[in-house]
Amino acid sequence: MESAITIADYLLEYQPAIRNILTKIGWAEQYIDAMENAGNVFSKDPETYGVYLALASGDAVGFLYVQYYAWNQLCQIQGLAVSPEFQRQGAASALVARAEVFARSKKARGIYVDTPTKQE
Repeated sequence: MESAITIADYLLEYQPAIRNILTKIGWAEQYIDAMENAGNVFSKDPETYGVYLALASGDAVGFLYVQYYAWNQLCQIQGLAVSPEFQRQGAASALVARAEVFARSKKARGIYVDTPTKQE
């Protein structure tokens, strides 16, 4: 039976979960460190950033960072990952939906993701 996915604001206590998720996916250490740091920095500036976690049975199984740019009134998803065992269960969709709520709260013209061309 699949656990219901809920979305929560970032709390420092979830930082180890971000490392766990990215380790399971196979990210290199320097990128894991960068994402951990980003969560801590971004969460201190809620006017510019939305930092959200997907929870299943209280455990963090995914995360998303979204940034608002006032100069062009757009939001950009800066990071999105879901633990492999929770992929295809709606966690990423729920996180993106929460990012859209953040973008609407900023009256953003849109939201986008920029990925490397070699990203699978």
